Amino acid sequence: MGLEIRPLTQADLEFAATILADAFRDGILVSHYFPVPEKRYGLLPDYMRLVIDVAFPLNHSLGLWEDGKLKSTALVLPPGNTSLSIVTILRALSSRKSLWDPGALLRYLNFSIANAKNHPKHDHWYLFIIGVTSSCQRRGLGRKIMSRIIGESEKSGHPIFLETCAPQNVPYYTSFGFEVTAELHPGIGSTPKTWCMSRSPNEKRMGG
Repeated sequence: MGLEIRPLTQADLEFAATILADAFRDGILVSHYFPVPEKRYGLLPDYMRLVIDVAFPLNHSLGLWEDGKLKSTALVLPPGNTSLSIVTILRALSSRKSLWDPGALLRYLNFSIANAKNHPKHDHWYLFIIGVTSSCQRRGLGRKIMSRIIGESEKSGHPIFLETCAPQNVPYYTSFGFEVTAELHPGIGSTPKTWCMSRSPNEKRMGG
């Protein structure tokens, strides 16, 4: 059957959440939100489903299937819909009581509200999150789905914006033509260092 990239459907969402939970099991940002590993591992599927719940209605959530099995998920917010309001987040959170942790919620709001100020002011695509299941990483699957996202950006004429807290991701995204636009610690206190990156739709594609 080979590789297939297509939009996620409602039937894919639970498994897509498990893919992202596995991919970011010890990610820097989710470790900041949920610093106790045992608690984090238990909550991540619900957290990632929350993330999917706010992105999926915007109709640009993608999956990559290999031989009929979902291996990678990317949540992309389209131009004009890249700002997720606190009301939207809290509404989605209201149905996921396992995530009602005051400390985690405060850390999330502190980081997210501050970081939102660093988004471009012009229309852009926002690569909200992209992950490959851990057993399939470093096989080029992430590059395949990134190339699809870049193609949409080039077709629309709008740039792509993303943030990463992982320093090893900076050269990875640079290989696709992204440039660092800011390095900062969003919010108050010891928040993770964050690289904001943007890719013009006119950049030569290097990562495909």
